[in-house]
Amino acid sequence: TIIEATRILRRQRAHKIYAACTHPVLAGDALQKILKVDVQAVIATDTIEHRTSVVSVAPLIAGAIHQGF
Repeated sequence: TIIEATRILRRQRAHKIYAACTHPVLAGDALQKILKVDVQAVIATDTIEHRTSVVSVAPLIAGAIHQGF
């Protein structure tokens, strides 16, 4: 899906493309395939441990627990 979206954006003359994922299931060589189509970076939450996991959801979860959610 990210690769196809990237191709569409390239046809629309996008200069830089970043992918953001909330739950990055990047199995096998998925990340390499995404980067191969010139995505600048994949930025993901830490709901799954991966080298792209740079955004912590801990504050959001802690806030929900604190509010009794």
